[in-house]
Amino acid sequence: MKEYKLEVAWTSICYPIQEGGLGIKRLKEWNRAAITKLLWRLLTRKDTIWTSWVHANLLRGKSIWQIRIPSNPSTTYLWHDYWLPQGARISDLISARVIASTANQYSDDGLIWTGSASGTFSTSSAWELLRARQPIDPNHQLLWFKEHIPRHAFMLWLAIRGRLRTLDKLFIDGDPVDLHCALCQMKNESHEHLFFQCSYANIVWLTINRKAGLFWPSTTSVDLIHWSSSHRWKKNSERHLIARLILAAVVYFIWFERNNRIFNNTYKSAANLSEEIFQLLRLHISNLSLKYPLSEGIKVRWNLNEDLNAERARGLVGRQPN
Repeated sequence: MKEYKLEVAWTSICYPIQEGGLGIKRLKEWNRAAITKLLWRLLTRKDTIWTSWVHANLLRGKSIWQIRIPSNPSTTYLWHDYWLPQGARISDLISARVIASTANQYSDDGLIWTGSASGTFSTSSAWELLRARQPIDPNHQLLWFKEHIPRHAFMLWLAIRGRLRTLDKLFIDGDPVDLHCALCQMKNESHEHLFFQCSYANIVWLTINRKAGLFWPSTTSVDLIHWSSSHRWKKNSERHLIARLILAAVVYFIWFERNNRIFNNTYKSAANLSEEIFQLLRLHISNLSLKYPLSEGIKVRWNLNEDLNAERARGLVGRQPN
């Protein structure tokens, strides 16, 4: 069996969601923040067993930046010598300027950490100072809002980055594949075609949006995502909330249907798929705890006044695919 590389680079994942990542922390950066915590405790002379012992037995009234600690067979500088694993120095991980710039204010009780608004040190605030950064990703508002459905949001996140293994990508990798779209059998499959140009996908989009009373511009996927991040992001708008849920759900279900056709040889009509999406979102919306009441118009469009518990018992409400 052919092995495939990870579709998204680990370095791209390890950013906050506001910067386009998945909010996973790099262990190397978090370790630097943890080391900073130890240094901060020594600088502020916190009354703990460890800092008391270090001050009494190692520092002995000296500055941490100049102290020598015993080593076998020679001596080493705590700050500037290569005594950490893999030949690293503390000064390579955390510069003295970073420490100084975040601890340059004094109070009656001692140093104040200026890396946070409260003046109190935290490992998280140190990590914020030390971590790699990239520009804010405007699309994060389409993905990671409070009411999002995680698996739908993750699939949309991959699709926006063009990281799903569509047939055109398999062809580029050298696999002998039929490039025709599994949904319409008319054009070659790509991210652009599968989700936004395919005739099957278009029927799903039109059906769902007609039921929801929403409008999406007819344009390329890149422009549509850009338009959505500018026009469908308001937190206290029920229409914007539903639009974002629909965008992620349609992308997720189209990809799921595509995989079912290729790998399981099972087919579902565009009308049936649209109804399944509608019923799943209807159930999700009915269970949301919003800070604002839904309008009567939304309740009527989504049939939210009916007894959903009875429908669940009868199996009439669509279920999300595994």
